Amino acid sequence: MDTSFMQAAVFRKYGAPEVVKIEMRPKPVPGDYQVLIRNYATAVNSGDWKLRQADPPVARLFIGLFRPGKSKQILGAAFAGIVESVGPRVTAFKPGDHVFGATGFALGTHATYVCVHQDSPIAGLGRDISFTDAAAIPFGATTALHFLRKANLKAGQEIMIYGASGAVGIAAIQLAKYFGARVTAVCSTANKALVTDNGADYHIDYNHPDFESHTHQYDVVFEAVGKLPLKKAITLTRENGTVIIGSGGFSDILFARGKAKRKNRKLVTGLALEKKEEMIFLSTLLKAGVIRPVIDTVFPLNRIVDAHRLAQSGKKKGSAVVKL
Repeated sequence: MDTSFMQAAVFRKYGAPEVVKIEMRPKPVPGDYQVLIRNYATAVNSGDWKLRQADPPVARLFIGLFRPGKSKQILGAAFAGIVESVGPRVTAFKPGDHVFGATGFALGTHATYVCVHQDSPIAGLGRDISFTDAAAIPFGATTALHFLRKANLKAGQEIMIYGASGAVGIAAIQLAKYFGARVTAVCSTANKALVTDNGADYHIDYNHPDFESHTHQYDVVFEAVGKLPLKKAITLTRENGTVIIGSGGFSDILFARGKAKRKNRKLVTGLALEKKEEMIFLSTLLKAGVIRPVIDTVFPLNRIVDAHRLAQSGKKKGSAVVKL
């Protein structure tokens, strides 16, 4: 068997889940400060399926105007595995270390090997935590942590999380409870047990007619799925409170920021770029059982197309993990 190649899920054109194909690609070689990881698990998240179909179209400026550039043909930003080798100047890790983390816009984790800089968002992983569990953490938890910290969520405050049963929503519930907040989770009745088991104090079904007339206000409203109208989010937020919007194009963000300011609400939005210190913090919480992975389905690599379908369906509970 040729050990200079690896399996990878590759997309050479934009489109439906079926554009993703399993191919053999050259195995990366670590540079001076890089760590080569044998990747045992990853996840398919909203960023993956959106990039796959160039949504929004401005994404083409970053990964390829007419088709994905060769360096961006392997999607995925979450990894969990074992350090196989390190560059000559690496001091933070050694072969055999169990690690997990994120690659951000570098992508490339839908493959059996990935190279990352030692100072990138990578952290040690307890030997008692499975790789599939660990792979469910980076995307949702780093996104939720980024926005909750920007909102300055405090103990005793009330937060509504809209889209509470997805990867970001579940992580936001767990982290908000860790910070001492009272959590109202908005999702379907079918997922009520899921969100309450993960710490939500109250549940509201967004399909219920009463939600339209719901008037209770919160210190923070976290819109995690891009479906709650801005006007409703502002109405549900107390004056001088914070509205978190985790999606939307540049023009949408400018419009939302102006409208929130006129209503005396703070708007928190933009990109949630992963940071090393956040990954280390999440590793500590994961080892302590403060946060725990919620996985909808674990797929083998040869069914990654199904993982894309699930992630895009809007019905995913927690994470869609791919075992490599």
